Amino acid sequence: MKKKFSIAVLFVVMTFVVIQKASAQSVSINGWWENNEGGDLWVISFTEDTFITYRNGEILQYGPYTLEPSTWGVKVTSKLPRNLYMEFGFERSDQGLSYDISANELVLSDAGWRPINQNGYAHHFKLGKYRRGREPSEAGNPLIGAWRQDYNYEGVDRTAVYRFLPNGKGVVIDFPQKYSLYKASLLRVTYELGIKPGTGKITLWRVDMSTPNWDDVVIAVYPFVIEGNIFRFEGYSDEYRKR
Repeated sequence: MKKKFSIAVLFVVMTFVVIQKASAQSVSINGWWENNEGGDLWVISFTEDTFITYRNGEILQYGPYTLEPSTWGVKVTSKLPRNLYMEFGFERSDQGLSYDISANELVLSDAGWRPINQNGYAHHFKLGKYRRGREPSEAGNPLIGAWRQDYNYEGVDRTAVYRFLPNGKGVVIDFPQKYSLYKASLLRVTYELGIKPGTGKITLWRVDMSTPNWDDVVIAVYPFVIEGNIFRFEGYSDEYRKR
């Protein structure tokens, strides 16, 4: 009788552990995560294979990310089970982090990876505990959010993601779907809404290395139209869908 009871208890415990583990693995990293330790509000936002980091409302870095670094050809040096790899920056840096996650908490660590301070950069990612927060919104602004397009260019399957934020700012991150490091295009974006709802114009910016301070210069300005969950540039057939 005791043996049967012990087996039953062991089965219940093992089932509970398996359910807990499966539950943790099923929590998505997508979303808005906040850390306000030390007097600064740090945010890291993940969506559509892209991330943006902020400090006190200002964009610090942005780019593509993966939870499977080996698919990017990256050797995983951490012995921890969950790892996050990101590419970012005009001069291109990349960073491996380990993470743990629950429904409302994300913990970032560089245990087992090289230090964050690399290639002359530092403090792009605040380590420690983040709490899940809300993506920003702005009344009457349908542009805010992530808009994605999957397309093929010269035989290569690619993805472009526009991420628009309040106050007329945003980024565009374009990358091959079969990704390897330093293959993404990263540009800063500003926008103005038009008088007519669902219209406006978007300005693309890049760094001009020919100027003394590597100034930001305008690449192009495009009028845009929003129709439901579809965003497109006037005169172009390409469609970006809201996520």
